[in-house]
Amino acid sequence: MKNKFLYTRSDNIIWFLTPKTGTRSMHRYFSEHKLNFPAETDLSIPNDHANCFKFAFSRNPWGRLVSTYNDKVRLQWENENFANSPNIKYRIKFYKQFKGGSFKEFIKWIGLNGDHYERHIKQQTSLIPYDIVDFIGKFENLQEDFNILCEKIGIPKQQLPHQNKTKYKHYTEYYDDETKQIVAEKYAKDIEYFGYEFGK
Repeated sequence: MKNKFLYTRSDNIIWFLTPKTGTRSMHRYFSEHKLNFPAETDLSIPNDHANCFKFAFSRNPWGRLVSTYNDKVRLQWENENFANSPNIKYRIKFYKQFKGGSFKEFIKWIGLNGDHYERHIKQQTSLIPYDIVDFIGKFENLQEDFNILCEKIGIPKQQLPHQNKTKYKHYTEYYDDETKQIVAEKYAKDIEYFGYEFGK
């Protein structure tokens, strides 16, 4: 069976989507410049991908999990209207499992579960077909790398608006030695391939 990747496509441009890497901000900007990226598609890579420009963005795994926890676990349960949300079916199972749970509990749960089914906590190397993409930007250099992307796909460079921004401490302050090591082991392939280090 072929691997499946979450992507969206506008003509001959294919965008492989990695949650928590500025996708909402980029999607809005693309729409303003008449690049029609439709709803996400979770399918095998298109047969004609060789004729397309393919890109994706990655993020430091330690930082990405802090963002996921704050946005998709903590804030959801602080919102009293969450249970009545029409999008409740979209929410993933660990939102409920960690009602009131700590960040450490969240990371330890990830450490005890092998292959994660939910894309917010999946290894990014399983979301990005990195052997065929033409450009991989980094969330840590979002504006700079987005400018490079704009040049490659032929749209004007502009300050990227930050959509879905969550305020919280620097991600390093969430970790102790145990949780830092759990992430290092679970996301070792991401860390090696994309060249990440804790605190950088």
